[in-house]
Amino acid sequence: KKRSLNDSQFYSHRFLSGVSKSDDSVKENDGPASSQVDENVKKSKQIDDLMQYPMNRATRFVFLRTLPMKQQPELAHLDMEELGKRIEKLTESFCAKNEFRILDERSKTHLHFCGLTAAAWETLSEKIMDTQRVTNMICAGYGVSTNEQPLVTPSPWITRIALAFSWNKMNAVKRMANNMALDFGESMKSEVTIDTDSEYELKVNRCIYHEFFNHEQVPHLTKIFCALDESIFKVIDPDSYKIKFSLDSTLASGSDSCKFCLKKC
Repeated sequence: KKRSLNDSQFYSHRFLSGVSKSDDSVKENDGPASSQVDENVKKSKQIDDLMQYPMNRATRFVFLRTLPMKQQPELAHLDMEELGKRIEKLTESFCAKNEFRILDERSKTHLHFCGLTAAAWETLSEKIMDTQRVTNMICAGYGVSTNEQPLVTPSPWITRIALAFSWNKMNAVKRMANNMALDFGESMKSEVTIDTDSEYELKVNRCIYHEFFNHEQVPHLTKIFCALDESIFKVIDPDSYKIKFSLDSTLASGSDSCKFCLKKC
């Protein structure tokens, strides 16, 4: 059954569903179109909130000023401020394109990291043909040192302090692993598969970074975030603390999961 719309009904309906004036009739059941538009408005605001979230703004501010763009001969003649604006604009575009990955508040932060990294890669790789150098630049933007190796992890002071002031070193690093798992949020599925006095294993079965960068066809960028997570535990000296850390399998390397293993030795 169809019904005609008078002018006031028409303009009200077009605002909600996008029907053109040439369509002098619509189906009686036109509710879903209105709901879809409302949902789109909500999504648009969600991305705006993501970009304006103080922590994400601070991340962009520090990243863009730490990114070693001025030192690159290919970029020396360019306006650094304009390059930064392009990276910010692309960050928003990547986040909007992948908005469906937002499952909770934590995933907004993870998605922002993904979008910022992909935006920097796209902007820089257009000007610099050396892909390893571009990767190293992005690593430097996140504070990951890159001397001779492509991904050399930093030494987090927080891990050293936690170990220095804890009587039970194993419990201290297990708490850190559990806190890391909590920080993952819903966009990363993890489970503790081993938890004893002498051994601990955290298994990550799903990772927003792995899924995002694979989807955007830049899977190698996932390893930057693998390095950042690994750095939390890599500073644990087995000789000093009698705890051995290993991350022998990762989603980024083709395994079915990432396995963070801690074991007394």
